[in-house]
Amino acid sequence: MCAHRGASLDLPDNSMAAFAAAIAAGSDLIETDVRMTTAGDLVLAHDTWDLDRDDLVTLEALLDVADGQVGLDLEIVEPGLERVLLDVIAGFSGRLIVTSIFPEVLLELNRLTDSLETGLVIEAPTDDGAPVTDPFAATDVCGATVTLVEDPLAVPRLMSRAHRDGRPFWVFTVNDNVRIRELFEAPGVTGVITDDPALAHAVRADLVKSARP
Repeated sequence: MCAHRGASLDLPDNSMAAFAAAIAAGSDLIETDVRMTTAGDLVLAHDTWDLDRDDLVTLEALLDVADGQVGLDLEIVEPGLERVLLDVIAGFSGRLIVTSIFPEVLLELNRLTDSLETGLVIEAPTDDGAPVTDPFAATDVCGATVTLVEDPLAVPRLMSRAHRDGRPFWVFTVNDNVRIRELFEAPGVTGVITDDPALAHAVRADLVKSARP
């Protein structure tokens, strides 16, 4: 279970408070957005206007907090910072996956290193956007190993393929307890990303309790 920008349902996203709450809720990983300031620092911000926030968190600060406590899903939201990111994350001892919506980012990361887990983020198409016909093929083309799809794309056909082929398959961003439970129980789904990690943790705990003889 992965906390989207921390426990962002009730707290400012990508804030240290949201990250701390996600850890307290029992998250396996924290997802956060990485971009670069004009000074060359890596910070956790989804949009450019977030760079003016008073509570802006640096990647180094989150690495320090997370190391030994929780894994990280670092989503690169702008190309060009791949080499700097690899330098900053060197030495992090927990699970770490770097994801992006940009295939060229993943291609560059996989060119620079062969020891990093990477994932392609695939959003549901808008009215004027063309759908990705085969998310797994798109993942393979950019050298990634994990396919992360927006919830409307997580149809049984894709889950079955992921299960059959043993492919890592994550779904985002899911905040409904019924849907979270459905995805936890679905063969082929290996990760669920949510704004409400406390809810997801409770759903998972209930599933574990129900499975006991």
